[in-house]
Amino acid sequence: MFTAEQQKEIFKTIQQNEEKTSGIIHVHIRKKCKQNVLKDAQKYFIKAKLNKSKYKNAVLIFIGETSRKFAILGDTAIHEHCQQEFWDNSRDLLTKHLKQEKYLEGIIATINEIGSRLEKHFPINKGDSHIEDLKNAVSED
Repeated sequence: MFTAEQQKEIFKTIQQNEEKTSGIIHVHIRKKCKQNVLKDAQKYFIKAKLNKSKYKNAVLIFIGETSRKFAILGDTAIHEHCQQEFWDNSRDLLTKHLKQEKYLEGIIATINEIGSRLEKHFPINKGDSHIEDLKNAVSED
């Protein structure tokens, strides 16, 4: 779905956002969903151990490439701080870009939207590091 160069751009966007927050942003592209995109995203969230983040503020953008569907999931702490409007806005932003076949622009805009909300509610704490998290910030299967 994304070239190596585009994946680097997505990674860089995640890295820039995570420098300002204790939150974690992860993008996963699945070639073909086994069930439906939400169930697959929920299973992947656990498999990727995003539910084990220190502050319970990880967010997953999960895209089913062939089904052309996606899910945006957040851990418990982000749900406590963000209203449904935030999730709806993130969904609508990505949907708008995907319908226009502007995949890279959509992912980047959505990462920035999520990153700005994470920064507001979960600013970076002294000593926090995302080095380990960033190794798998963009993944595919």
